Amino acid sequence: MQENDLQISPFALTDRDAARQACKDFIQEYHPILSQVDNQLEKIMTQTEPLYAQAYKPWLKGLRDMCAGIFLMSKGIPLPDPAALVDALKMFCFDSTLKLLSDLCDSCKLAMKPEWIIQFRKDIDTMLFAAATLNRNQHALQL
Repeated sequence: MQENDLQISPFALTDRDAARQACKDFIQEYHPILSQVDNQLEKIMTQTEPLYAQAYKPWLKGLRDMCAGIFLMSKGIPLPDPAALVDALKMFCFDSTLKLLSDLCDSCKLAMKPEWIIQFRKDIDTMLFAAATLNRNQHALQL
């Protein structure tokens, strides 16, 4: 692991308000994009042979788990399945997933800034920190 690979949390690990605000910012920034991508992916799946459409199911589930989980965190609502959100967020750390996301944005004819996918990847890291913060606090409240 290189020195640049280490991520520093954008907020204190006990700062629920900052983590919740980061989730709200993510939703505000990316919900319109991810909603259109969801629709496009569903359209592709209905127009593709069933065997090939099955390959997109995990990706669609990850997209929906991510969006729903971040939305719930932004509202301070406990997650029914925190692990599903973390798995979905980790899925969006892979270059191949980011390439698919970028390609779907192109097929939706979304006008994106040239380097938006780089910022999106950084924001995914922030959401991983937010999930850790809010899930840690959620778990502590349940004890």
